Amino acid sequence: KKFDDNAIIEEIEYVKLNIPRLNKGVEMAAFGIRERFCSRRSTWNNKVDSTHKLAECRVQGPYYSIDLTDILVDKRTGMLKKSNGLLLKALGDSGFAAISTADSYYMPQILEIKYIN
Repeated sequence: KKFDDNAIIEEIEYVKLNIPRLNKGVEMAAFGIRERFCSRRSTWNNKVDSTHKLAECRVQGPYYSIDLTDILVDKRTGMLKKSNGLLLKALGDSGFAAISTADSYYMPQILEIKYIN
């Protein structure tokens, strides 16, 4: 691949998604999805099916933290790879979780990307 001479290309060490917890919360995990979808047109009748569990959601202070490195980073190149996205699900009968969406001004989700020096 050819890159712009001024571009800084570095390998990614890890990618984490930090989602603010707005209530006590529940145990959750991230699952793959069979195909991309638009949330505006999704209903319970036409929802996209999930695949296998991709990552655990860990509670870290006021956040759910999900390590997305294996999902988003190509191990050979250390660069981002294509993803259909993911689906967050409560595990078992643990109830529900109120989480902040990505467009929240009060407590937004934080995508943390650490590069290898």
